[in-house]
Amino acid sequence: MATYFTESQTRVLKSAWICLIPLVIQTLIGRYAGITNVLVYNGIYTLTLLFLLSWEFLYARDWKKAGILAGTSAGIFLLTLGAYYLFDIPATGEYRPYIHIHMFSLINMLATLFVRCYLAGNTRFIITGTIVTLVTYYGFSGGLFGLYGGISNLGVISYSPHGYTILSILYNVIYVFAYFIALYLSENYFNRDHFKAIFHSKVQLLGAKEYFLLYVITGILILNASTSAPQHLGIALSYFWHMPEYSYYPRLTAAALFPHLMEWIVQTLLVLLCGYFMRNVIVARMMTTGSRNGLLYFLHFIPLLNIIPLTAYTSRQNEHKSPVDNAMFYIQREPSQLRSWIVVLGILTALYFSFMTYRQFSYYKGTGSNTEEMIMALIVLLGVGRLLAFLLMFNYRKAIFAILCINIFLLFCSVGSDGGFELLGLRLALTYMSMFFLLEIFHPTLFDADAVALEESLGNNSESL
Repeated sequence: MATYFTESQTRVLKSAWICLIPLVIQTLIGRYAGITNVLVYNGIYTLTLLFLLSWEFLYARDWKKAGILAGTSAGIFLLTLGAYYLFDIPATGEYRPYIHIHMFSLINMLATLFVRCYLAGNTRFIITGTIVTLVTYYGFSGGLFGLYGGISNLGVISYSPHGYTILSILYNVIYVFAYFIALYLSENYFNRDHFKAIFHSKVQLLGAKEYFLLYVITGILILNASTSAPQHLGIALSYFWHMPEYSYYPRLTAAALFPHLMEWIVQTLLVLLCGYFMRNVIVARMMTTGSRNGLLYFLHFIPLLNIIPLTAYTSRQNEHKSPVDNAMFYIQREPSQLRSWIVVLGILTALYFSFMTYRQFSYYKGTGSNTEEMIMALIVLLGVGRLLAFLLMFNYRKAIFAILCINIFLLFCSVGSDGGFELLGLRLALTYMSMFFLLEIFHPTLFDADAVALEESLGNNSESL
């Protein structure tokens, strides 16, 4: 029995690879068939999307619900066709027709997911459909294209005759599983009793396969959304200020700000939520396997090196039988030996970056500009504050939040000095994830339902004695 999914949802996830077949065919047709008619390609895309949205009903052989959903989804292609003829979209490449298509696609996807959630028996189908639409349409869809563009520039992709095709197929794999995970987690969160406690818990029993799937997908979504969100923010800001790095985009209209701002907002929120959920997944798997290895926990947050803990915890057998066992193991574990090394490394890193930041802003000294000199003095003071916060982490939980705030401020200062947005999102995401690492190493704490369940278990044990 899975932790975060029902039995029927688990069966659909196991068979989700079938949904990749039409998506791969669509990719190959778009890549090699030489289709230049946008309407024809959109029609093929609509059919593949329809198959994905209807798959769980087709898998359950519920032909009636699948037919109803198919009839609703058919409106996507019809409205797109009407938009092309009504607004003469092929005649221009400006933002106005882009906005029309954007809104039509958003409304149709929203309506389709409303119908899907209603047919699935969700009592709160409106809020469930809205959240899944926002996450799917603005969140990981645009976010995946953010990393897609970065990887596409690598030589191994650019010089390979089939590099882009392989990358597109990998994108489809991520998209399918990310869609079902977002759908089922949202559906369970708003429609299943007690699932909120499971979602926020760090001590649930978590199997190897479920851990692997959730960790990989959430990690990719964090990486992709963090690289894509700053791009949309930069495009939106170019509406108000001239930004040379975004000068190749057409001049934005006020209406064209909407999709870029929405993608920035949703992707930023997605990074925050996925980071929080990933922490719960990692800790739950560690507790289930009876692991106290702080180094493996740390490696979870380092790209590429995270393959090591992923392999280790996927291959380990479960040692505990209930969430209460995990909770007892959680509170009885000894403090990690990494704490002293983290403080020493943090102090050395703080000294180094404070020195580099001082050098970066040192040219303002003596220029007569009081504002720049005040900023430089503030940065130096924050560097000293970060040193003190590292020393206070042993005894004060709030010192970790102080380090987080200082690091974020210094990141924005460093970006403001060179005007680049390329790595800002990724740096902020890693800084945010480091907060969860430090909290678990220095101040491991159980909250809400985890703490209540543990207290009840301890109370029952004391009464039996």
